[in-house]
Amino acid sequence: MTRIALATYSKLPTLNDDDRLLVPALAALDVTAVPAVWDARAVCWDEFQGVLIRSCWDYHLRPGEFLDWIDQLERAGVAVWNPGNLLRWNHHKRYLRDLAARDVATVPTRWLPRGEAADLLALLADAGWREAVVKPAVSASAFGTWRTSTGTATGEQSRLDALLRIADVMVQPLLPDVADAGEWSLVFLGRRFSHAPLRGQRHQPPHAQLDRLFHQPALAITLGQRDGQRHDRSSFRGGVRFSRGRRHRYHEHHARKRDRTHP
Repeated sequence: MTRIALATYSKLPTLNDDDRLLVPALAALDVTAVPAVWDARAVCWDEFQGVLIRSCWDYHLRPGEFLDWIDQLERAGVAVWNPGNLLRWNHHKRYLRDLAARDVATVPTRWLPRGEAADLLALLADAGWREAVVKPAVSASAFGTWRTSTGTATGEQSRLDALLRIADVMVQPLLPDVADAGEWSLVFLGRRFSHAPLRGQRHQPPHAQLDRLFHQPALAITLGQRDGQRHDRSSFRGGVRFSRGRRHRYHEHHARKRDRTHP
């Protein structure tokens, strides 16, 4: 019987509720799946035929160690899903530059390299943004992320300086629609659309959130499928098993503008 690891982190050593559903589903396919904490020294990874990356939600705190672990799995000949080169590409948000180069609509971004100085107020003025979001380029779960504005930027300069001493930083305009209307998180399995929960919408009761899980705008799905085709993933050895993209009104508005000028 095939034996695989469901990689998680130390705060979820027995997986979350959703991931635990994988265990009996895979068992029905003669696949034994067991949880394994990615940085636990006691785990013998070469005993597994594959490792499925699930809830490694502290990777952004030690990205170098996380990527070294991926390298270790590959050297041992253990299959990793998604493949290692995709994980390396995706862990740093510079991948947005690659997507933009392939004509995928992305939120405008100012990139600030680690160790360089940047004047936050001057950046906002130059970009024409009254409000913006500052975040590390390697981050998860809103770690190190905050909302700024032309009225508060001067007082937050020291916070930006401290972040730049340890990380690459990205600054993006605040999109009110994300806070008010939410954003669709489009999930694709094997390049086929699966589902799309609506994330971050204000004033929505739980039943409305569940209902909208199954009623996504057709344009958002179409854009997600087209963007996946525009981004050539053939370079990712082992194939892409799972992908997720986010969509909100900014993307739909710019896609409509682009479609008026592109065949």
